[in-house]
Amino acid sequence: MQKLLLPRLLLILCVICLSSCDTSKPNQHPAAPLDNKEVLESLASAYETVAETIPVSPMVLRPAARKKFVEQVFAEAEFNYSDTLIALSKVQAKSITQYHKDIKQLLFLPHYRVNFDETKDIYTDQEIEAIKAINRNAKSR
Repeated sequence: MQKLLLPRLLLILCVICLSSCDTSKPNQHPAAPLDNKEVLESLASAYETVAETIPVSPMVLRPAARKKFVEQVFAEAEFNYSDTLIALSKVQAKSITQYHKDIKQLLFLPHYRVNFDETKDIYTDQEIEAIKAINRNAKSR
């Protein structure tokens, strides 16, 4: 009986561990809808909520910590930071509105007032390409 109990217990523990671990995306939320006032208001509220959990202004944080902060803001609002960044990069320059510009400010917060080339290590390759595309779109307007 004891020989069967230990393997079963280990199997149960493994199942519990695996079921509690999310092996896909760390944030299963969708991209934030762009060009939407309510979404911006939701993100602003989430910004305030998450900002209350840190002892300093988000602007004082180093770029990597700012990125984590912004990711938490998006998660709090039930959106995905990276997917929103990529979605914004696909918006045609002629279609950009003030709402797009406002969400861009939040998306670019991690490297705000810092040379982007010095912060590339905090972004994924897809995020870097998205940021470059967004900047190209901004210049072509």
